Amino acid sequence: PNVSTKSQLPVSLRAGEIVVCDVIRKCPYNPGNGPFLRLNDGWGWVFEKISTTPHVQMQQLRIEEGNWTFEVVNSPAGIAMRRHPMDRQDVMTSTVFKPGDRVKCDRKIKSSGSASFYRVAGNDGWVFDFRDNYTIMMELISS
Repeated sequence: PNVSTKSQLPVSLRAGEIVVCDVIRKCPYNPGNGPFLRLNDGWGWVFEKISTTPHVQMQQLRIEEGNWTFEVVNSPAGIAMRRHPMDRQDVMTSTVFKPGDRVKCDRKIKSSGSASFYRVAGNDGWVFDFRDNYTIMMELISS
């Protein structure tokens, strides 16, 4: 991984978006760059900071562990699982939960907006509870 423009992801991450990383590496070339964070879905690497800019690009968020069960109430579309905890079409998977489906989750990340993202239990996929203050999934059980 490096910070050159030749190594950019095929997509741009927007301010406030959340990604999940599985490896953290220090920059071997320039201590002002990095650390590098590998996206867990194979999309590529991102970096926390670059020496030529004064601000941090990424920051670590708290992930809450627990057990949540939701009922999908977003009719008629339901909700597609995502590869990352973000509400974007380009990270959707082919798994779609239909209205009335129950979804069990084991991790929670609070976004900067009204939504929280939940990791589907036994999976690396993510779903969310609200979009623009509209309920997508209704919480039934939490512990």
